[in-house]
Parts: sequence; structure tokens; C-alpha cells
Amino acid sequence: MICEKCKKEFESDGEELCTECLNENANIVSDVIDKAKENIGNGQPKKKKKSHKGFVFIVLLLILIGAVAYIFLSISGFLRPNDLGITYTKEDFNNAMEKVGVNLTFDDKTGDELYDYLQQYKTTDEKLAWSDYTLKATKYEERNFVLTSEEATALISEIAPQFFIFKNLQINVLENGEIEGSGTLLVNQVIANFAPEQVGKIPSYIPDKLNFYAKGNVSVEDNVLFLDVKDVKTGAIKTVKSEQIEENVQYFEELYKCVPGLVIHSLKGTSDGKIAVNALVPVDPVIVKK
Repeated sequence: MICEKCKKEFESDGEELCTECLNENANIVSDVIDKAKENIGNGQPKKKKKSHKGFVFIVLLLILIGAVAYIFLSISGFLRPNDLGITYTKEDFNNAMEKVGVNLTFDDKTGDELYDYLQQYKTTDEKLAWSDYTLKATKYEERNFVLTSEEATALISEIAPQFFIFKNLQINVLENGEIEGSGTLLVNQVIANFAPEQVGKIPSYIPDKLNFYAKGNVSVEDNVLFLDVKDVKTGAIKTVKSEQIEENVQYFEELYKCVPGLVIHSLKGTSDGKIAVNALVPVDPVIVKK
């Protein structure tokens, strides 16, 4: 592999830059990391308190560091999201929905009609705020199913794109059971949903989109999320330490606990590159405005 920056040949594990250039870029943003910690606060929130502060800390830290990465790397054209080789079709989404056994309703639409209706939100970064809506269900059933990387990516991306905080998401389950994810974080959507007090306060030089890559072991047991993060990057820049993600893991649980009545008994990557799930799910969910 030829390094995109120094043009030297090196052994690549999916990287576009050699280790020397990655370290050089990381040094450039080190002072921004220190500044971010001072501005946001580097103390960890108490776990017993119901709050999004831990999640917001990580997001804002990513945004601040990503801003410098964006300015620096855009000059050299390094700002491309990692391509994990995962693409999906409508059939993958239909297969996933059939396995999960959910019939979602939104704006009085369901099934194929709802799928077609929601495509309008795939072509714009303007989304709806989940805080303005709620989900209701009357029937819950136990489900055991296995998803391929394509089905998992399709399910997460297509089930509710009107609220989605990612774009061009790819989920890939490796043969050792580790899960890697790549895509673009929609900064404005994250701020609106998780840090509304910051709306209008983010500096204009902060990009409204942020490419990211993450890899590690991900599992859920009785609705408790466990993370063993191996790598987190924004573009070609290594950003937040894995320990910061893991110590705030309870705040990421809100991403699925916002679904009333959903109980994930177990979720994990398997040795054959799939995601195995055992959960109690709402089978007739209706999303309505508050």
C-alpha cells in the first residue's frame, strides 16, 4: 500500500496513511484535545444519574478534534470514509424486518408504502428530532434471529431514517466476532437530539458532517451494553481514547432504550461473521408526535 501523504510503501490494515503520518497528524491535534477537555470538562459523570452528559462529552470532543482534522486533511484530500465493502438492497432490509418480526407505522403508513415514503429523508441531512416523538406499542413477542452484515446495516439505516444520526453507515462483522462500523456522523442531528442546549453555540468552522471509524467487541446482555473498543478514528485521525468510550457506555444504551418495552436479552457478533440477537420486541410499534 502507498501512503496517501508521504507516498511511501507500507503494510496496510485498511489504513490510507502509514503509522508515521498517522502519528504526525495526531500530534497536530493534541493541543485541541487538551483544549476540548478544558472546555467540556474531563471528569466523568456519575453513573447513577440519568443524563446524556457522558455521551455529549464524547460527541463534542469528537467534533472539536474533527474540526481540526477536517481543516488539515481537506487540504490533502484525505477525508474519505472507510469503505468496509458492505452494500445492501431492499431485499436485505425486508429479510431483516421479517426476522425481527416488526410492523412499524409512521404517518399512517406501513410496509412498502412507509419504506418508499421515508426515502425522502435519505436524500437530505435535515431530519426530525426524536425528542418531538414517542413510540407506542400494544404487543410484544420474544424473537431469536441472526443478521448478516448487510441485513444489520440495512435494518439500522432504513427502519427510521427520519431520525437517523448517521449517513452512509456500514456495519461489518469480522470472522472473530468483532464488529466494525464506518460512516458519516450528522453533527447537527446529534446536537439537536443529545445536546439541545448547544444548538446555535457550535462555532461556524465546525463541520456539520464527520466521518468516523470504530472497531471492537460489542455485546448486550439484559439491556446492558458491553464495549471493548479496539480503534476509534475521525477520518485518518485517532481521536477519543477507547477508555473514554467504555467508561461512558451506559449513555450509549439510550440509543436503543428509547424504544419502550424493548429488552435485548443478548446480542453479539458470531465467529461466522453475523450478529445473533435474542430480544423481547414490540411487534406493532407506532411512532406518533407528542
